Amino acid sequence: GEGLVKNQIDFDLVVASEDIVKTTAYIRATTEMIGDTEWMYGAITGNLQDKLSQAVESGAYTGAGTTNTLHGIRTTATAFAAGTFAASVDNANEVDVLEVAFNQIKIANQTIERGVIFMYPSDVTALKLAKVSSTDKRYVDRLMQVGATLMLDGTYPIVESTLISAGEYLVADMSKANLYEKDGVRIEVGLDGNDFTENFRNILIEWRGAV
Repeated sequence: GEGLVKNQIDFDLVVASEDIVKTTAYIRATTEMIGDTEWMYGAITGNLQDKLSQAVESGAYTGAGTTNTLHGIRTTATAFAAGTFAASVDNANEVDVLEVAFNQIKIANQTIERGVIFMYPSDVTALKLAKVSSTDKRYVDRLMQVGATLMLDGTYPIVESTLISAGEYLVADMSKANLYEKDGVRIEVGLDGNDFTENFRNILIEWRGAV
């Protein structure tokens, strides 16, 4: 009203930090191997970089967030809670569970900017194979559509990954998670121990970043 005190709205400012983590991998190679340019290229791009990427991916998903470990999204995720939908959905299936899981995020955060579903590949395949019943061999259309398009209601993409345990899933608003690179990928070739006298070299690859 005119001349009255305005409304004050309070909020908390939270200061937090995240450690930069180094992820590494190396292989040993003879000097003859290193002299083979084609072999070197294949070893670095097809082996070392692949293993490094897998290690970073695994840490970004299930890392404990302790010393020298990335802070994984699975580690910080909230457990599924059906709430008012528990035992109340008629003939519930996997897609119904995913819908209720996204509802849980909406209740907690109001909006979902970039929703993503992570599932084990065999569980996605199972969506395409689900029948109406043991006697009715017709496929369940909605489950088939989700499994075939890898999209839930044309909005939330499904990412197949073996990082997810079979029979489990993770739904997330990925706008709340970021993977930061500090230095990118660095590759070096050097000596270790008796490498010089045994004609060996170490090919090292490393990455620094945080989730």
